Amino acid sequence: MLRVIVRGAHNSSAARQALIEKIIRVDHAGELGADRIYAGQLAVLKGSSVGSVIKKMWDEEKEHLDTMEKLAAKHNVPHTVFSPVFSVAAYALGVGSALLGKEGAMACTIAVEELIGQHYNDQLKGDHLIL
Repeated sequence: MLRVIVRGAHNSSAARQALIEKIIRVDHAGELGADRIYAGQLAVLKGSSVGSVIKKMWDEEKEHLDTMEKLAAKHNVPHTVFSPVFSVAAYALGVGSALLGKEGAMACTIAVEELIGQHYNDQLKGDHLIL
């Protein structure tokens, strides 16, 4: 079951809804970007020694993106208007990093996953929490 908990100094329901929308919109954009990066990497490295690893990571990202899609629908949060741009740019980043070879793809993946992890940790440390 998906539920949202917002805590902190956000007393009005309008402020609470604005915070929920901001968090979901930003997190959705991040998960969309990660999904498209893996899609681009797999397009290049599908038959390589790291193809199955990238496929597994992409499958996990699909689940994360699906979760964000469900949260966005549940809380009536529209995606950012930049989603099409993010999608194309992230796919290009995935392709570009994969064209550098498996080391380039893995360096990109590590950097993106660390950034996403830090972002979620920052959210948990902040005055709000989404579950």
